[in-house]
Amino acid sequence: MTDNSDSRFALTYDRILRSGPKTVLYHYCSTATLLPILEHGKLRFSDINIMIDPREGRYCYGLFQQAATALLKMVPDRAALDRLDANFFDRVDDYLSPKQLNSHPVIACFSKRPDVLSQWRGYADDARGWSIGFSGRAVNSMPVTLLDVVYERR
Repeated sequence: MTDNSDSRFALTYDRILRSGPKTVLYHYCSTATLLPILEHGKLRFSDINIMIDPREGRYCYGLFQQAATALLKMVPDRAALDRLDANFFDRVDDYLSPKQLNSHPVIACFSKRPDVLSQWRGYADDARGWSIGFSGRAVNSMPVTLLDVVYERR
């Protein structure tokens, strides 16, 4: 890959999680959430707009803003970016912003590790809840796309 945009696409594509047959993914939750999972045998996905941590939904938008700013600074130096200007990103933002109000992406969060203090505190009722292990194969069989979310820059 010689083009920078190709490597960025590869980075996004590499975030698709492909669990191996022995993989276990952990879902941290309170007892109030565990009981319906056990009673009904179903895992509930939640609207990203009402998650416990509101930063979940804003994180990606913040990355868009940072990327747009970085690209705008690069424009004079790169002929391939000559059509990217503030007006272009304003139009993209005008298109995306109302969609966030009308679309309701649903997510369920998992961890690759069964015992993470921040997960216990944030999602398992301040460490009074549960860490449920799900077979990676079972999670992969759901009609969803699993993304490996990493809260750090590469």
